[in-house]
Amino acid sequence: MSALSLAPSSLKGRARFYDTSDQAPIKRVARFQVRSYVAGAKIKFEESDEWTIDEAGAAIEGPWERIQLTGVAVLRIWHDHGGPLPTTAPGALGTPTLEKADKVAAPNGAEIQALAANGARRSFGLQNEGILPVAVALVSGMNGGTGAGVVAYLAPCAVARDGSGGTFSLDGYTGPVFLWGVGGVMDVGVVAF
Repeated sequence: MSALSLAPSSLKGRARFYDTSDQAPIKRVARFQVRSYVAGAKIKFEESDEWTIDEAGAAIEGPWERIQLTGVAVLRIWHDHGGPLPTTAPGALGTPTLEKADKVAAPNGAEIQALAANGARRSFGLQNEGILPVAVALVSGMNGGTGAGVVAYLAPCAVARDGSGGTFSLDGYTGPVFLWGVGGVMDVGVVAF
């Protein structure tokens, strides 16, 4: 898109911003940064075509009267240009403190929230420890382990807890994570920082 330009990331300073994954129109945006996203997420600028998000970290300069997010992503929004941008490295999120390291039982016939939203989370990882698949979603509302919110299916282990089960990880995502055992109750290893 010719209307977009990358902001310098080497400047240091403060600017007022907030992070959001809201899909309602966001008005009067001076700049934004994609903090994390799931493949297929898009941004619509004012009345133009949608732009498919394909990278996190870069700060995009506006201004735009209105932008709107479709799909699953976290955007950092500035309504004024303020001071220079803070460092935009995705690794600058949160602190290296362990949030969770545990097993979660993914139920058959219902979803469970494996991780609550946490603005300080740097990353999380999941591994299926059972012998049936597990659906992973970043929004609630899975039905039968399917639906628009499903972002991954964790492959089963050859033998329970043999370490060969499917894995999924995501850096920079601070929202909730949901699981659904497909065909039975499955244990899933969850680690989040």
